Amino acid sequence: MSRFAKLAVATVAATLLLIGLGGLVRATGSGLGCPDWPGCYHRVLPPAGDANAWIEHIHRYWASVVVGLLVWLAVEARRSGQPPAVRRVTLFGLVPFVLTEALLGALVVWIKLHWLSVSLHLTLALSILGLATWVAIDAMRREGFLPVPAARPGSALLSRLAPIIAGLAFVEMIVGSMVTGFNAGMAYGTFPSFNGRAVPRFNKGFVWGQSLHVGHRFIAFTLLGLIAVLLVQSLRPDVDPVVRRAVQLATGLVVVQIFLGALNVWWALRAWSVVPHMVVGASLWVALLVAAVRARWQAAAATGVGPERISVGAG
Repeated sequence: MSRFAKLAVATVAATLLLIGLGGLVRATGSGLGCPDWPGCYHRVLPPAGDANAWIEHIHRYWASVVVGLLVWLAVEARRSGQPPAVRRVTLFGLVPFVLTEALLGALVVWIKLHWLSVSLHLTLALSILGLATWVAIDAMRREGFLPVPAARPGSALLSRLAPIIAGLAFVEMIVGSMVTGFNAGMAYGTFPSFNGRAVPRFNKGFVWGQSLHVGHRFIAFTLLGLIAVLLVQSLRPDVDPVVRRAVQLATGLVVVQIFLGALNVWWALRAWSVVPHMVVGASLWVALLVAAVRARWQAAAATGVGPERISVGAG
């Protein structure tokens, strides 16, 4: 595997870890562990005994690592002569996105964890993860580490359905962030019921928070059903095996994700369920994105159009 492909895969892994660290920051109430930015109490290092400050600062340190990796990826894309679409995505997509993400991280601190800034922060992080995933699987395909999608008719429905489901997984993550932002994670203290009721009762004055909580659960179960449909479709013999494996992985992840969501309620938002919930959700987004991209490539191959013609940013 070339240096560029290894770097792309490492960047995906590093971004996933960054999202997990962000979940740890939120789960432990460490978002304002360092009340200033970029320092911590106007120091380079946080106070030795301040656990919240260290959790927040480690998140910032790892964010700087991800910034460095994405800049390096853009440089390596140009140096190694990657296709124009890849060079555009890395230089004009990933680099501006991650620099904006760093500024959003500062804004989150400056405006004291306002829900909108926190949700935008996660939105951009997931966008970076998605683009980096595309770069990685495209490089692995071109270098022969993933098979070239064969021209088979079974991908037509999958190529339309998988992107919609991947998009819904993205929305589910953002709604989950908003649930946290409105302190609505425990709006209902039982699962799968809503405080013992099959139909939720909304309290005056907290309708918005409760609605987000209910919507988050509803989207999760909708995802479960849609991914089950995707799984059945992927079992056809003429479907790209990479799509099939990605959908199988997504099926397992969505089940685990719902179980972790239940633990969040049952354990009253403990960090050891909240953080895996965030990481598994981001991993589900990656798995569905891989399935969507590969299904699109296979459908395009069936019409005589190669992946290079339909890659992100291609003309």
